[in-house]
Amino acid sequence: MKLLPITSLLVGLALFLPTIWAHEPAQSGATMVASAQAAQSQNAAAPSPGPDTPPAPDKSVFTLRTAANEIHLVFTVTDKQGHYIKDLTKNDFKILDDKKPPEEILGFSSETDLPLQVGLLIDASESVTSRFKFEQEAAIEFLKETIRPKYDQAFVIGFDLTPKVTQDFTGDTEKLSVGIHMLRAASRPSTMLSTMRAETSY
Repeated sequence: MKLLPITSLLVGLALFLPTIWAHEPAQSGATMVASAQAAQSQNAAAPSPGPDTPPAPDKSVFTLRTAANEIHLVFTVTDKQGHYIKDLTKNDFKILDDKKPPEEILGFSSETDLPLQVGLLIDASESVTSRFKFEQEAAIEFLKETIRPKYDQAFVIGFDLTPKVTQDFTGDTEKLSVGIHMLRAASRPSTMLSTMRAETSY
C-alpha cells in the first residue's frame, strides 16, 4: 500500500513526457523556417551587382600611378618675306594629332621666354696670351648680361691642346666667373676641332 503513490508518480511522468517530446520538434522546425524566411528576405533586399558596376579593387595587387610627360612642340612663324611674327597667342594656332585636337594646351610661351643652356668656350692657347685677361673679362660680362639666375644655365670650358671644364652647368654667375678666372693662358697652340667634339658630347 505504501508503494502506490510512487507508482502513480511514475505513471504520471510516463504520460507527460511524450507530450513534451511531441511539441519540441514543432517549435524547432518553426524556428528554422522563420530563420530561413528571414535570410531569404535579406537576400532579396540586397541589390545585385549590375553589368556597369566596377569590380572591387584587388588590394593584393600593387598599383603604380604616374603622370604622362608633356609633348613640347617648338616652332617659328614667319611671313612671306621671311620676317618673324611675334606676339602670337595659343588661340592663333590649331593643333591636330591624328586629325584630332588635344584635350588641352597646358602651356604656351614665346621663344624669348625659354630657358637658356649656354656653353662658353674660351681660347687659352698661346695665340691669345697678350689679350687673355681682356677675353676673361669680356666672357664674365657676357654671362652676367645673358644668364638669368635660377632660370638659365651655363658651363665654362677652356682649351689649348686639350679641353678643360672649369665650371659645370649652373645659373650662378659668381661660380661661372670663378671658373673663368681658373683658366690660365698656355704656351701651346690650340686644337679647336677636338674641343668642339668634346663640347658636343658634353
